Amino acid sequence: MPEIQLFIATYNRPHLVLNAIHSALNQNCNCFEIIVSDNSVNDDTEKLVSQIVDKRLSYKRRRPSLPVIDHLNAILQDVTSEYFLIFHDDDLMHPDMLNELYRNIISDRSLLAIGANAKIITQGIFPNRVMLKKKYGDLLIRTRDQMVYQYLVKRGIVPFSSYLYRADVAKKLRFDPENGGKHCDLAFMIDVASVGNVLMLRKPLMDYFISSAQDSSVNEFLHRIKLINYITKTSIYKKNCYLIRRFRIVNLYYEIIQDKRNNHLISYKRRLRILKLIFKVSPFDFFPRSVLHLIK
Repeated sequence: MPEIQLFIATYNRPHLVLNAIHSALNQNCNCFEIIVSDNSVNDDTEKLVSQIVDKRLSYKRRRPSLPVIDHLNAILQDVTSEYFLIFHDDDLMHPDMLNELYRNIISDRSLLAIGANAKIITQGIFPNRVMLKKKYGDLLIRTRDQMVYQYLVKRGIVPFSSYLYRADVAKKLRFDPENGGKHCDLAFMIDVASVGNVLMLRKPLMDYFISSAQDSSVNEFLHRIKLINYITKTSIYKKNCYLIRRFRIVNLYYEIIQDKRNNHLISYKRRLRILKLIFKVSPFDFFPRSVLHLIK
């Protein structure tokens, strides 16, 4: 049995998942198998995948289609190898990604998971931008609180789809929608860091795509609130902490932008209340931008 199971989670995006599959098949590593976990409501993906002939590739259809988080948990239940990775259908692996992750994780038994930096691709444009800033180097996370801090200060966390895990993660942990809603993948990584060490490699090993229609590009105010509540409940960062208050303001700031994009009316009193809150917590970061958005 291959030492690594690479699950590609897909939902109704056959035109994208084929690119992800080919980037996986192009890996310069031989100790893995690819399982396409198809959560689609139609047969389009199955038809396209069936045309690829490669002994490393297998296909599993979820019938009936599962909610997103249930799909992730179903993948965890399917893990039988020593290591596994859950990849997105709209991202691309660089040829040396699996080899780099595998080489590092087998060299350090204390590592429970290892992730890779990513080039951020926006609307088909290749900007000179990465998830984890280069000046920080490889980053070793030893505790839950370190993972939370890394997220709150916005130094960068490598994308969820880049992590190679030991099988213990699948045995001990699950995704919980109460711990962040659609952002429960971050809560999951916080939980991973509470069980064992997590290493984030500075070297970009994948392309991470962000489109205007992508869920992660649209603010989910209530889901972020769930994530904030989970963080304050399980870490040293409580509700009166500056970083938590600032995070709430950031969430409110993006809600203002989303309201404006959706042509929602914001009352005069609400505008003043929002501006007062933003100025009090983070006057130099978001106050000028907030004024511009609210007066336009």
